[in-house]
Amino acid sequence: MAQRYFVAISIPQHIQHILNDLSQQATGKPSPVLFPHISLIPPFMLKDRVTEENISHIVSTIKITSFSAHLGSIDMFHQHGRSLLIIYVEPNTILEEHSTAITTILVPFMTIDTAPYTNGVIPKFRAHTTIDYDARLQSEDEDRMKKLPPVSAVWEVNSFELYKEVGPGKWEKVKSS
Repeated sequence: MAQRYFVAISIPQHIQHILNDLSQQATGKPSPVLFPHISLIPPFMLKDRVTEENISHIVSTIKITSFSAHLGSIDMFHQHGRSLLIIYVEPNTILEEHSTAITTILVPFMTIDTAPYTNGVIPKFRAHTTIDYDARLQSEDEDRMKKLPPVSAVWEVNSFELYKEVGPGKWEKVKSS
């Protein structure tokens, strides 16, 4: 398989602790997610004759306006027989605007990997971070999850990064050129 990349906003350490607590409350175990993030561009492959250095340079020239992000409600969706436990990140409109702007710039250089999506269809953008990739919640767990109180967690977002896959489920930041 070709090298995969994606563009994301990393989640700060103090927010990662909150996500672990939420996972513990919802599933009874810490979050197994190694790299909590907000995907702005889902995994993609480079088109022919586009190098990692090219894409890294292009991404490094894109700037975003700083904004305050905060955690929203917990939800779950199903994909390829797995139950993904997520928490929405707000303000979705600002995150969606950044995603659209970055996608518009990168689309000539990339091909989105649709394999991870049910029926190969990429869903409409909705900013979130994943808490568990296969929650396996029972109906009583889902009920408990829906009753969790809202979380007050705010952080400043002023950048995003390009990442490349270095192993199954393992990603590392691509150094800017």
